[in-house]
Amino acid sequence: MYAVLVGIIWLGIAAALDMPAMLKQKSKKDLSAFVVFGLAGLMLHAAHGFRLPFPSPLEFVRFFAIGGK
Repeated sequence: MYAVLVGIIWLGIAAALDMPAMLKQKSKKDLSAFVVFGLAGLMLHAAHGFRLPFPSPLEFVRFFAIGGK
């Protein structure tokens, strides 16, 4: 549970530091990429904190390189 709280705190700090500049410059692509990658990272961090099994990124590479074997 603490891993999720730590992830939320880190994402909040990063958002507080980076998002005002992105909003001021009206860079919507950067803002959307920041939100998508931030939430994806938070979900992976939470899954790791709850000790949920998830495959290695190498498995995805093998899946696409070999053709779904």
